[in-house]
This record gives sequence, C-alpha cells and structure tokens, in this order.
Amino acid sequence: MQFYVGSGKVLTAEDPEAGRVIAVDGEFAQNLIDLLTPVLEDKTVSLNNYDVHAFTGDFNDYFKMFMDGHCLFIQALISTMDLYREMEDDFGIVPNPKYDASQESYYHRVCPRVPMFTIPATVTDYEKVGAVTEYMAWLSHYTVLPAYYEVTIKQKRTRDEDAIEMLDIVRRTMVFDFGDVYDTYLPNYLYDSYKEGSYARKFGSCLKMLTKRLAHYTKILDALGE
Repeated sequence: MQFYVGSGKVLTAEDPEAGRVIAVDGEFAQNLIDLLTPVLEDKTVSLNNYDVHAFTGDFNDYFKMFMDGHCLFIQALISTMDLYREMEDDFGIVPNPKYDASQESYYHRVCPRVPMFTIPATVTDYEKVGAVTEYMAWLSHYTVLPAYYEVTIKQKRTRDEDAIEMLDIVRRTMVFDFGDVYDTYLPNYLYDSYKEGSYARKFGSCLKMLTKRLAHYTKILDALGE
C-alpha cells in the first residue's frame, strides 16, 4: 500500500456525476506487484512483521531486529521512533521512494488505524456533543500535535538535521484517501491482490461489490453531513 500510494496513485476519486468512485489503476497495480514480489517475498533479503512473528512468536521482534542492527531499513510509523531512543547505532529517515525519476512529488499514506470518538447511544443533544468534540479535535491540532511533532519527534527522537528535513518532507506529502480512512475494504483487497500476485483475481473480480460498499459509505456520510 505504501508503494502504491507513494507512486502518486489513489484508491478513490470524486466524479462530477457519479460522486465518489473507485479509482484504482489496475494496470499500474499489477505492474507494481510484479516489480515488488521478487524482492519483498525473497526471505533472504526481506522480512515483514508477520514473518518475524512466525520465527519468534513476538511482533515486537520486528522492531528489535532493526534496533539491534540486524537490518538496514525498516518501514514503520513515525510513532515507532519512540522505540529507537536506546539504539547504539545511528539511524536516519527517508521518504517513500518515488516510482521513477519523472515523479514530481513524494506521497505518504496516512495510517488509518487511529483513535476516534465514541458517542454513547444515550446522548440526546447531538448538536452540543458534535460542537464539543469538533472543538476538542481543533484544539489538539494546535496544542498536542505541535508539541508531539516539533518537540518530541523532531528534537528528542531524531539524531541529525537531515532526519528533520526528511520528516518535514513526509509530513508535507501525507495522503488521506476516502477509501482508506473510512474502512471501505479497498486497501484490504489491494493488499490481497499483492499476496495473490494478481490484481484481476482479487481486486478486479470484486469490483462490483466494492463499488456498492463505497456507495454505501458515501450515503452514510452524506446523511451525517445533512
């Protein structure tokens, strides 16, 4: 998913007539699968967290391998930098790679697994609750986020000026995709296509079902907006 989004591709797009539609580039996705599979599935050079878990029984060992100096690169969330404070080896940060030299910008998929508000069913004053929660989110954007990013991450977790510059590149090029954020299952089917080795057999064959699912989420959000 990071390589797909990092190549400037999207899951959904806004259509003037049809509304929100699936915009996955199937031909490009298949090409990407064919390029990545020989490298990422070669266990002599690449391991993911599930591979490491199969060997050790502990998902945290995925990060421990990097912290102990047993691997050159690790793809992870910025928040995992908290784990690297005690590393003896220096480490740096690089953005997702571009697909090719003609790509003008970097792109970075935002992790959709984030905490969200839960509103009890007993609430009666929806307008007041909505106003309060929106204000809390707005306030944290100007208080919590700067403190975490500017102080904790950039000053306490990085080890050189280059890393700070790389972090800013990542932050400036974040991508929020409707199909990713609202759990439409589009990322799941695209990842399954990679594991299967075929876009057509996984994502392509389920396109009608996924289109209906996307329309369902769009209607729900439109109703909430009204």
